[in-house]
Amino acid sequence: MEKRRFSRVPFRTLASLESTDGSQSLEGEVKNLSLAGMLLETDGSIEVNTDVRIEIFLMDGNPDMEIRVNGKIVRISDEGIAVQFNLKGINIDSLTHLRYVVSYNLGDGDTVMEEYFHHIDS
Repeated sequence: MEKRRFSRVPFRTLASLESTDGSQSLEGEVKNLSLAGMLLETDGSIEVNTDVRIEIFLMDGNPDMEIRVNGKIVRISDEGIAVQFNLKGINIDSLTHLRYVVSYNLGDGDTVMEEYFHHIDS
């Protein structure tokens, strides 16, 4: 059985994806979230292995409260589109928002930080 390296939490909010070459974009609702990625429910379609820019909207209309991160489409299923984040290029504000959302919903900020530091050390 696969053991996830990152805690995943249920979290509902809107998000958009755009391929890094600008040829494809879609919107949907985040179903769950971790420091490593998210599952997006959408009617749209995008191919596996597509590199994408991601915006996760935390508060309607407030660009200061968005998570912006690059990633890659890793799986498509009936549940949605699985996106893996690239944390190496994330800005500090987006990382802070992401860490807070996951920590708050998990109820364990220490575990989330341990997962992050383990990830960047590997």
